[in-house]
Amino acid sequence: LYFDNSFRPAVSYLNSSYFPSVPEKDTVGSPAWESWLHQELGILRAPRLIDPNDPAKLSGIFNYLANFRPEKFLGTLKSHWKSYESLMTPALIEEISHVKILCQNREKIELCSAFLPVLEPCTQIYLRGEEKLPFLVLYPLYPQSNAEEWMFLTKFGAHGTEDLEFYLALLGCIRETTVIALNLSFPERVFKLYEAIYSKYWWSQNKIADGERIR
Repeated sequence: LYFDNSFRPAVSYLNSSYFPSVPEKDTVGSPAWESWLHQELGILRAPRLIDPNDPAKLSGIFNYLANFRPEKFLGTLKSHWKSYESLMTPALIEEISHVKILCQNREKIELCSAFLPVLEPCTQIYLRGEEKLPFLVLYPLYPQSNAEEWMFLTKFGAHGTEDLEFYLALLGCIRETTVIALNLSFPERVFKLYEAIYSKYWWSQNKIADGERIR
């Protein structure tokens, strides 16, 4: 990996001529050609995720994606998640969770504060007009993917389940948008929202902590 004069990362790819005459199947006791290149020579199968000088930091290419191509950041993580998952440490998870990602409201939000689009249908009975949660822009960029493929983002704090945190966020969204209570449209939806919050509290395994959050 190196950087050109415009600070864009460039990646060096192994020449494809190394592959045509290689046996397709492993021989007994010998790994496949690509596996051998990876294991013995360190040829990467995916963009480097971690800074080789600091395991708690993202690599140069991922820092570039985070700062200049955030729409590619999540897609790259998703495409190679099987390779990256075992590399995750608390420090690296923390680093990724604070990367700002584009949301549907056209704002860049830290990943740990964003919501997965799978929850969007659940907001329709509670939110009106300008009341919006920060949902990640995923399906327009990756239309062939499905909701389950993006659930790994919850590891970084992205909200993907219909839990107490989700309903409290809905309530906070309504409160921020409607300064004067008398101006609230369709107030009955707030009663439904409180019912949902109470239901989550009722079935909570940690009522003391959840009670404090609700207050």
